[in-house]
Amino acid sequence: MSTSAKKSRPTSEVVAAAHATANAVVPANGKSPVSGNFAFTAQEADLAQALGIDLDAPIVDRLERAVDRVNRATRFVIEAGTLLLSVRADCAHGEFLPALEERGIPQQRACELMSYAKFAASLSGSDRDRVLALPKMKVLELAKADPEVLQDLFEDDAKFGELTALSVRDLRVALRDANAKRTDLSTRNEKLERERDRLQEELRVLREGRVKTGGDVPVVVQDIRLECAALHKKALMAVEDIGRLGREFLTNGLPDDSEWNTPVIRHLYGSLTALHAVIGGQIADMHRSFGALLNGEQSVLDTFSPDEATRCALEYRALIQEHDHEAKAREWEREMERPRRGRPRTAPTK
Repeated sequence: MSTSAKKSRPTSEVVAAAHATANAVVPANGKSPVSGNFAFTAQEADLAQALGIDLDAPIVDRLERAVDRVNRATRFVIEAGTLLLSVRADCAHGEFLPALEERGIPQQRACELMSYAKFAASLSGSDRDRVLALPKMKVLELAKADPEVLQDLFEDDAKFGELTALSVRDLRVALRDANAKRTDLSTRNEKLERERDRLQEELRVLREGRVKTGGDVPVVVQDIRLECAALHKKALMAVEDIGRLGREFLTNGLPDDSEWNTPVIRHLYGSLTALHAVIGGQIADMHRSFGALLNGEQSVLDTFSPDEATRCALEYRALIQEHDHEAKAREWEREMERPRRGRPRTAPTK
C-alpha cells in the first residue's frame, strides 16, 4: 500500500480496528489491562495523521518507534539542560532568569533540566550510554541519587541491571534506601574520624609530656627498667632460638624414620613448656604482690623517656652481638670436643 493510500485511510476504519483489537483479548477476571481512559478514538487517529504516524505499520514496528521516541525524549531533556547551562554561562548577571520568563520556562523546571545535564556530564561515555538507553523517568530518578551510590551501582553490572529493571516507583524507593544507608555510613565515618583526631591529639600531648619529663626519671628507675629490657631481650632471643633449633632439625637433621626425631622434638618442647611454667608462676606472683598497681590505665611515666629509649637501643645492639657471639662460641667448643682430623679452627673472637 502506498503512502498516500495509507494516509487516506478513513478515520472510522482506524477507530473500528483499534476497538476490535482492544476488545479481542479480555482477562479471566473481566478487568481490562489498559484503562478505558486510553481508548484509541477518532481524536487520536487525527493526531496520528497530523504527526505522520503510520497506523498501518506492524505492531512491532510501532512499538519500536515508541521506544525510540521515549529514548529520544530523554536525550532531548539532557540536550535542553545542556543548552540552558551554556546560555546561563554566556548571560550577564541578572539576564538569565528574565530570558526564561519571556519564553515561558519556569525557573524550577530550568533548574531540573540543568541538573539532569550536569548528571549526564558527570558520567563516563559508557555509563552515559547505558543510562540514556533507559526510560526517561528512570533516568530522572537516577539523576537525583547520591553520586557515591551511583558509582557503586555502575561498578556492579548485576546490581545495575537489577535496579533498572524495577518499576519507577520501586527504583525511587531503592535509591532512597541506598542514599539513607550511605548517609548513615558517612555519619559514622565522621564520628570515627573525630574520635581518631581526639586520640591523636591526646597522644601528641603525652609524647610532649614524655619529652619534657625525660630528664626527671630517677637513676634507680632507669637502671631497673633498662636491666629489665636487657633481660627481656635476652630471654626473647633464647626462646626464639629454641624454636629455630626445632625447625632446623626437621629440615637438616636426621632422616624422617630416625628413632631420634621424637626425643629431640620432645626435649625442645619440654624446654619451652618449662619456661612457660616459670613465666606463668612469675606473673601470678606479680599479681599477688602488686595487683592493685597493675590495674588502671597507663600513664606517660610507664613509657621510656627519649634518653632511656636511646640507651635501650644501644644496649640491644650490644646484646644481639653478644648473643650471636656466644652461640658461635658454643658451636665452636662443641666442634672442638668432637674427634676430627687436621688442626683445630681458631676460636671466634668478639
